[in-house]
Amino acid sequence: EKYISREAIPAQSIVNIADLVLARDIPDDLKEDILKKKGFRDSKKAYKNLMRIIERTHNKVGFARLAVLACDWISKKSDPDRALNNWERFMTAVGIPDDYINLFLAQPVRLDILLDIFSVSQFLADSIIRYPSYFKWVTKLKYLYVEEKRGRLESDLVAISNSCIDEEEWLDKLRGFKKREILRIAIRDVSIQAPLTSIIREISLLAEVMVQIVLKRIWQDLDKEYRDIDFLQDSFCILALGKLGARELNYSSDIDLLVFYHESVLENTKYSVSEVENIYKKVMEKLKEKLSCY
Repeated sequence: EKYISREAIPAQSIVNIADLVLARDIPDDLKEDILKKKGFRDSKKAYKNLMRIIERTHNKVGFARLAVLACDWISKKSDPDRALNNWERFMTAVGIPDDYINLFLAQPVRLDILLDIFSVSQFLADSIIRYPSYFKWVTKLKYLYVEEKRGRLESDLVAISNSCIDEEEWLDKLRGFKKREILRIAIRDVSIQAPLTSIIREISLLAEVMVQIVLKRIWQDLDKEYRDIDFLQDSFCILALGKLGARELNYSSDIDLLVFYHESVLENTKYSVSEVENIYKKVMEKLKEKLSCY
């Protein structure tokens, strides 16, 4: 009975994700079984993703704990393979990922949000991976759960404009501002499930503020070139048509703008009619150029 009874048969060992990332002697078929149960179609690639992360960290036990939680959540996402692959890319992009491991252990909701985005949108995933610091900023509570107002957007973009010493820096930071704000809105949309009406209002408000502040900087730059064009600026108006005019922009909408200027400007300026029209044309060409650099 000691050698051939049921009690003598070795029990099947219970192995989880933590064992998978910490041990090196787990049979391949058992690795595949564990990862398939978590919803990964390509178990070999999933295992490599996990190994690449743990190889970069000094906090291997902390990552093992985090991996258990992450894989449970990933198994419920729409595309587990893509979510894990993007997570590995993110953790590689930040260099030594210990700070983020500690952050996610302390605030696991941020990890859930990150995996949501990594699963559903490769475009947004690429933005986070390229600019990891944006993710920390947009997942602050004051930005996640409240619909954004004009004041904060305007003050942020004005401060960015004032800090730039040349056009190249301004365009680079303008792109970054837009990417950061679209990421914030998308997280509120995908993870927080804010109302659709709130999302389209925020996208429309972002477009309005960008047009306003970019236009202001264009006029400042032109004033250095032409001098005494304040009256031209005051007599100039842009009207938003289509979805922006209705404040119903979505993520992929174009914006339609129509320009007006008061005819009295032609009687109260030192510039000729053709010069005035060329200045206004230059303003709109520059506006289109700046807003299209993404």
